[in-house]
Amino acid sequence: MKKLFLLPLLAAVAFSACKKSDDSSTPQPPPNTNPYYFRFTMNNSNYDLNGTLPQYMPFYTNEVGGYQVASTFYPMAGLRLSWPVNDTVTEAGLMSLVGQTMYFDGTGTVHPEVSFSTDATSDTWYSVDTANTNYNVKITNISYLKNDTAINPLRVYVITGTCSAVLSDGISSVVMSNGSFNFRVCKRDL
Repeated sequence: MKKLFLLPLLAAVAFSACKKSDDSSTPQPPPNTNPYYFRFTMNNSNYDLNGTLPQYMPFYTNEVGGYQVASTFYPMAGLRLSWPVNDTVTEAGLMSLVGQTMYFDGTGTVHPEVSFSTDATSDTWYSVDTANTNYNVKITNISYLKNDTAINPLRVYVITGTCSAVLSDGISSVVMSNGSFNFRVCKRDL
C-alpha cells in the first residue's frame, strides 16, 4: 500500500518540476507606444498599421497626404486629399476640413483618396468614386506637428478621422470598412 501512495506523490513532484515558473523577469516586448495608426477591415482581415516610420506621400501643391505602415514598410495604407488642380493648399484650407465629411462622389471641392498595399510586389488598391454616401472620409482633427526640410520643405500634420471606401486594383473591388486613423500627413511648405 505504501508503494501505491508514493506513485501519486512522485507524479506530483515530477509535474511541478516541469511547470514553467511564473518569473516576471522574463523579458517582454515593449508595448507599442506609437500614437500613429491606421486601422480597418478589408477582405475579412483586420489591419492595425502602427509602425513608427513616417511615410510622406509624393504630392503636388494642391494635395495633402501620407501613408501609415506596419512595423516595416508593408502593409501600408494611404490618404490623399486633393483640391482642384490649379489650387494651392493653404493652412486655413486644410484646417477647415476638421468636422467635414468628404465623399467619393466627385462633387466636393476636396476629393479624398484612400489606398492600400500589402507588399512591394502586389498591386495597390485605390478608392473608386461611388454615389453611395456610406463610403466617405470624415476628419475629426488636424494639428500641426512640425516642419520637415530633409528632402523638400514640408509642413507635417497629424490627421485623425474615420473612413470606409470601395477600393479597386483595376481588376476586382473590395470594401475597406471600419477605418479609423491618426497619422502624419504633409503638404508643401510654400
